[in-house]
Amino acid sequence: MTINFRFHNHIRKDGTRKLLVRIRSHNQEANIPVEGIFIEEKYWSKASQLVTARCPQHEIINAKLLDYHQKMKTVQTLYNTKEIDFEQAKLMISAKSSVDSVVTYIATHCQDKSAQWLRNTKCALNRLEFHNGIEKDGLTFEDINRPNLLKLRQRMKEEGRVAETYNSYLAHIKAVYNQAYQDKVTFRKFEFTRDLRLKEDKHSKHLITHTSKEIYDAIDRIQIESNHRSAKEKAIRSFEAVGFWMLKFCMRGGYGKDVTSLTGKNIDFDTAAYRKFQQSSAEGNVLTLQGNTHFLKHKRHKTGNMMYIWYNLPPMGGLIHMLRLLVANTHPKHSYITMSDLQDPSGKLLEKMEEDLLKIFTHNPRKEINKDDAIWNNLNKHLKKIGLSSFESARKTYATTARKLNIPDGIKKRLMGQTDTSIQRHYDNYNDPELVYMMQKAHLQIMNRFNMVELFDFWVQRLSIVMGKDFTDMLVRAPSNLVYTQYAQKLPEIIGVNQVEISKDKAFEASFNLPFQRDLLKNGGMIRLKP
Repeated sequence: MTINFRFHNHIRKDGTRKLLVRIRSHNQEANIPVEGIFIEEKYWSKASQLVTARCPQHEIINAKLLDYHQKMKTVQTLYNTKEIDFEQAKLMISAKSSVDSVVTYIATHCQDKSAQWLRNTKCALNRLEFHNGIEKDGLTFEDINRPNLLKLRQRMKEEGRVAETYNSYLAHIKAVYNQAYQDKVTFRKFEFTRDLRLKEDKHSKHLITHTSKEIYDAIDRIQIESNHRSAKEKAIRSFEAVGFWMLKFCMRGGYGKDVTSLTGKNIDFDTAAYRKFQQSSAEGNVLTLQGNTHFLKHKRHKTGNMMYIWYNLPPMGGLIHMLRLLVANTHPKHSYITMSDLQDPSGKLLEKMEEDLLKIFTHNPRKEINKDDAIWNNLNKHLKKIGLSSFESARKTYATTARKLNIPDGIKKRLMGQTDTSIQRHYDNYNDPELVYMMQKAHLQIMNRFNMVELFDFWVQRLSIVMGKDFTDMLVRAPSNLVYTQYAQKLPEIIGVNQVEISKDKAFEASFNLPFQRDLLKNGGMIRLKP
């Protein structure tokens, strides 16, 4: 392959000609215009392939031509080593893409990305199109340029959107562009400089958190306002909303998708082997499994960081049980427990192949994003109607409570599944038994400080009174201080569990009905397994 500069045959009125890059290989040839460069031939140096110092604006022109020199050298090397073909060489020189639009690229090259990534990226691209008057789904990689991004920034400022929203859009646009550049779909290297971002005000933000008294008052506000069926449904959803707020707090500030993805399959021992053993016909055998039945190995949805959650610490288990019952009524199409399960006194939920002690919803929040968002957005509205902020306030409240207790930042971040970006992350071993103990003890302190047991008991009592159905057998009937003090005393023993012995008995056949699950979870029970 040979690549060099040549002039277009047409001479313009001012005596200049358009500069071209000619690519030739065997019987193939292409002439690609050098964008924005028109030169009088008398100023051209064949030896250096640059303009002479006599040419007006020679410094600016030569700076651009030197970029082309580097690009031509790279293309020639890649072609000669058979890393690119002739068509790709043309695209690299012209800095164009090999697809019609960015949407086409995403559809053909990004199938491995999560549904959340796809949705967020398409949302960002849609805003860039809208604010630049580009036809929907017609955005090309050439349209991702500085003027268009600055226009997007300006329009979003005029709309009063916060800097974080624009910066998030920019980050997604940058990610898809750089990925396409790596995939050699676009050959125009575009640098997303820092000045394209909007400065975020991180110091005067007003974070909304709640006190335990505010949660108590919100629960107390819930009532059936009329005899109409919709009034009863509104009350149920309000109880459901505040119940999920408390569950997210118990999950150390988990998000909606963390709740949706809750599963007993992540309890810290081989639950599949356990079910298989109990369902087998053999009698009198004992199975020993490694693990600890008190804890759940839950990967936080946002970061993928492992959270070792004490799932049967009151009132988390009771909340899960009660919310499963409420969701069966309010979301029958999405609820793991069905109305028929509730009507069957024996339950026998374990007979289901996918028996799950903790699952509340059936859908996959990573794939069915719209469905999951619809559920949580609706619950969020009911939360606000009783005077509480969004579900995000549960996470902020948990973090603020930890701060009030002077819990070290490293412990707090680990509890909440955050990624530690400091250098200290390379030295702290949070799997060390003493640090595990410190984390779980810190969680006990936070739960105690927020009076979570009293809030749960009041929630159950109000639910029973307002809905006219007695759920008071779920009450813990003890103050937080007493409950968490006792658990703190047993904490070393609980953490020390590393294996479980399971014996076979006929009681297993009825052991997983709903009443048993209620007793199992409400006061920190285990899966009938003694450590």
